[in-house]
Order: sequence, then C-alpha cells, then structure tokens
Amino acid sequence: MCNCTVDYTGDQCEKEINLCDGEPCKNNATCKRLAYNKYQCNCTPEYKGENCTIFQPCSSRPCKNGATCHETYEPVSNYTYTCALGFYGRNCENMTNYFFSRPLQEQRDLRELEHAREVFLQLHRRVW
Repeated sequence: MCNCTVDYTGDQCEKEINLCDGEPCKNNATCKRLAYNKYQCNCTPEYKGENCTIFQPCSSRPCKNGATCHETYEPVSNYTYTCALGFYGRNCENMTNYFFSRPLQEQRDLRELEHAREVFLQLHRRVW
C-alpha cells in the first residue's frame, strides 16, 4: 500500500480525490475543483449559496411597472414588493385609476376643484 498525497487515494494512489464527483452543486450549477477538499459552485442566476440551494425569487423580475422586489427567506424563499405610485397587485401589474374609483359626487367635486384651480391660475397670471 502506498502513502498517497492529500489529493489521491487507492492502493496505488491512482484515484484523484475530487469533491465535485459527489455532485455537491444543485439546481443545474457547475462544480469547479479548486484544491484538495475545496470546490466552488457556479450557480445559475435563480440560485445562490455554497451549493446553489437558495432560490432567489426576485431573479425572474416578477414585479412590474417600476416596483421594487424584496427577497425574503424565512420560512421559505419568497418576495414582497413595493409598488410604484399608481399601481397595485401581487406583482404591481394593475394600474389604479384614482378618478374613476371614487363615488360620482366625489368625481364632480374633483372636477369643480380642478376648474376652480384653473380659473385661479389664469387670474393670477393676469395680475402679475
């Protein structure tokens, strides 16, 4: 029996020790042997972590219309979001229509308020 270096094993030190042979990298990641007892996983964009086992839910850009996606990992990989002003929904895919979502009387009041504002601005411009 031979006395093998740290990178080899077997009766005649014929078998290289390669941790990548055990396929430690998951989810279609590739494994690169760095040195004895060391390897590196190159993860696909959807995963991270030493062995590419942590799903990154925001990698697919699920949030729309300028929303911000926030990854959460407890208890499982998921995401929350902050919609841009004027949007709502699980992925901020829906647009809010502030005017038509109000009761009819409120719509009239808003029109009257907008008209009064325009009149004020026109008069103000004439004075100056």
